[in-house]
Amino acid sequence: MATFSLSEDYPSYYELLRTIRDEIKFSLKGVTTDGDPGLLKAVKRIFPDAPFQLCAKHLDSYHRYYFNYLYQGNREGIDLFLKLTSQLLFASDLWRLDHLLQAYYDFRPYLQSVGLTKELEDFESKFKNLWVHFYHPGMPSTTNILEGIIHQLSRKIDDTDGFNSPETAWNSLKLLIMNYRFKKFSCSHNGNNHKSPLALAKVKTNNINWIQFSQKAT
Repeated sequence: MATFSLSEDYPSYYELLRTIRDEIKFSLKGVTTDGDPGLLKAVKRIFPDAPFQLCAKHLDSYHRYYFNYLYQGNREGIDLFLKLTSQLLFASDLWRLDHLLQAYYDFRPYLQSVGLTKELEDFESKFKNLWVHFYHPGMPSTTNILEGIIHQLSRKIDDTDGFNSPETAWNSLKLLIMNYRFKKFSCSHNGNNHKSPLALAKVKTNNINWIQFSQKAT
């Protein structure tokens, strides 16, 4: 399903998730997000028991942005901080994670001594949501798949000169979404080539009037 909202905020996320829960009756297995506070709040409100994973790629990118543009302290220890945190974020399994955590805590006193206590504590406050995917098979550790979909939609939207109304924009987006649902993958690394998103979701499409369906509000 999809909805059209004028902004990315808590009320919009709340309504989308409420629809998923109450109208589609979908049981959410887990959520991987970039850390948007509005989305996190809505998830906790609508699906309080759903496992929550922070996107490793977004957090790693934020660390680099922070030290390049926001941090005002001395540069000592920054390269080590970035190396250690990046290795932890992209650990391949729990065994590797355990060894990386030992190295992280070995270097922690040094990183504190060069003035990175605040940054260390901020990173550690996210630990409970960084490796959730290890305990839920199939749960992604990043939002890469979603970012890829957004990128494809953005490329098509950018080619459009403009929309006369929100309704026109929404109708155009629905056409793009419909095309995506039926388009078979051709460059999948997970063995999903020659299958469409609808086929992978095991949706029975034979009895659906897609012209009428595409005009629905969601």
